[in-house]
Amino acid sequence: MNRKTAHTGNGFRALAAYCLLCAFAVVVCCEEGEKPDLTKLAPAVTGKVDFQSQVEPLLLRCVRCHGEEKAKAGLRLHRREDLLAGGDNGAVVISGDSAGSRLVHAVAALGKLVMPPGKKDKRLTAAEIGVLRGWIDQGLSWPGDRQLGGKGTSSAGLWAFRPVKKAEPPVVEGDSWSRNPIDRFILSRMKLEGLAPSQEADRYTLIRRLSLDLTGLLPKPAQVRRFVEDKSAKAWENLVRRMLRSPHFGERWGRYWLDLARYADSDGYEKDGVRPFAWRYRDWVIDAFNRDLSFDRFTREQLAGDLLENSGIEQKVATGFHRNTLSSTEGGTDQEEFRIKAVVDRLNTTGSVWLGLTVGCAQCHTHKYDPITQREYYSLFAFFNSCDEKKITAPLPVDLASYKEQETAHRKILAGLEKPLREYETKKLGELLPTGRGGWRPQAGRFSSRRLPPRPLELRWRRSGMGRSCLEGRCPTRTPTPWDLSRASRR
Repeated sequence: MNRKTAHTGNGFRALAAYCLLCAFAVVVCCEEGEKPDLTKLAPAVTGKVDFQSQVEPLLLRCVRCHGEEKAKAGLRLHRREDLLAGGDNGAVVISGDSAGSRLVHAVAALGKLVMPPGKKDKRLTAAEIGVLRGWIDQGLSWPGDRQLGGKGTSSAGLWAFRPVKKAEPPVVEGDSWSRNPIDRFILSRMKLEGLAPSQEADRYTLIRRLSLDLTGLLPKPAQVRRFVEDKSAKAWENLVRRMLRSPHFGERWGRYWLDLARYADSDGYEKDGVRPFAWRYRDWVIDAFNRDLSFDRFTREQLAGDLLENSGIEQKVATGFHRNTLSSTEGGTDQEEFRIKAVVDRLNTTGSVWLGLTVGCAQCHTHKYDPITQREYYSLFAFFNSCDEKKITAPLPVDLASYKEQETAHRKILAGLEKPLREYETKKLGELLPTGRGGWRPQAGRFSSRRLPPRPLELRWRRSGMGRSCLEGRCPTRTPTPWDLSRASRR
């Protein structure tokens, strides 16, 4: 929203504030751009530096503020990869170049940033700085996956960080029960727990279980009879295929995704207004399950369907995933506040659904356990913050076909109603125009049967200087009323 200052004084104040900000920015840039005095830097040790005995004690003094549980300025030093990643202001170490590393400049107090802050007796000595420099110059050696400090609660082992690997089905001795690879996993675990498979259920029970599982509905009597009477070896397989082809399959399993997408038919909050077209996204999800849309395509169409090449209405409908945010229409609310809340909700939902992470913690601070910095959070926030909420016309094909059918019937009826009106207008004008009233003469054949006047017939009326109405070919357009025609005929 563009806003203008109401008074000249406010304009001068705004200009003055802008100039001060610019001056401050220049000063800050100059300070950050100042080169540290490297002549005051302690020399690096020349011998081989041992990480465990020499470097680890130094870094342990830092991990209280820059470790696993707390990461001030987005910087963690408890793992080698975190040290190399740097913090909110970029990298802090350069492997092989200790003199150019900002971490060394800070612990050596070569600038305004001094680490650790506080009393001078807590800072590193010249000898310790030399050890740190030697370690950096020698390539930042770090033993394996060693982690400094903390409680060992890092999320490195979380399932969301593990790569997907194909697991080979286990081999179970004396297995005569398994019918497919999945059965072998189940049987292996049952053997481990000292359990044995149950007897196979009868067909009435099997079809009931399958129907409830895949469609959420009880099977119809005809379906039960067909399965029970099917004595072929593929009776069960055929039943599963029929259930998967049911439109109720997408309704049953799509609802779990709709929960993740926080789908609702209303806005939420106090007014909780109805969203009349929210069902279009719901039906898209159901259809995606029914046609077995691949997960990568399922993901792309919901996150960026409008950006895909040759995207159509359905791809744009899929982006309704991120239109399911709460919306407040209560009087007096700050719409910008709720817009930002919607952006945050889209970001957090994307993280929990597709990344398996609760990234929302990084909204206020760098994540304590997961490798998500506040800087990264708002980088992704900027991506969603650039989106526009637009309403589009998205009719279903069946609705569009029905509309065209009804439109054709309507036009046919309308044409039948307008035909006598055109005939009347043509006849009436034929009586008026030859009399010469209005100062206009029709051309020969103007109103012949081959060339009827446009529909509806538009007479052009103009008030003359003497206040008299007249017909004129260049006057403003309006449709004449029966009263106009009657008045013109009497003049």
